[in-house]
Amino acid sequence: MIEKEYGIKVTRVEQELQGLLIAGMQAQQLQVEDRSAGLRIIRTYFLRDKVIAVTTGVIRQAGSATP
Repeated sequence: MIEKEYGIKVTRVEQELQGLLIAGMQAQQLQVEDRSAGLRIIRTYFLRDKVIAVTTGVIRQAGSATP
C-alpha cells in the first residue's frame, strides 16, 4: 500500500498485537457489546532504519456483532 501510493519501498515491517476491551464509541462503531474482547494491531513501517509510517487498527471477534 505505501509502496503503491507513495512510491516508497518499505524495507521492514514490525507488527505488535495487544489484547484489549472494546468500549464506548469504539464498541458502537464496531457493533459489539461494551467491553467486548478485541485485538489492537500496531504496524510500524521502515525504510532502512527510519520509521516512515505507523498504523493502528482494532478488530473484533468474528461473529460478535450485535443485531
